[in-house]
Amino acid sequence: MIKTEPKTEAQPSLGWTESEALATRHLAAARFLLPEDLPSSSAKALWASVEHHLYRRELKLALDCAMSLGNDVGAEREYWRELLLATRSMELDEHASKLAELIRLQRAQ
Repeated sequence: MIKTEPKTEAQPSLGWTESEALATRHLAAARFLLPEDLPSSSAKALWASVEHHLYRRELKLALDCAMSLGNDVGAEREYWRELLLATRSMELDEHASKLAELIRLQRAQ
């Protein structure tokens, strides 16, 4: 039997920094807030792009595709909140400001 160290929640996986791992978790959580079967071929292509960029550790590009995907499918506020949390963990202040404004506008509707 092989002994392994228990993995704690704070430990990044696959050599990613803690902030990269956290941003990736938020992007994945956002995907689960969308319909399982995405409504269009463009939405499916956008999610494939998100996955591609995540695999290549291109988190900003993955985020950009996830934002386009949210616009394409008319995502709910919870989706945008997950993306906001991802931008904060990535320290992308400009993206975070845009998402916070979008969430504020959705709340006002």
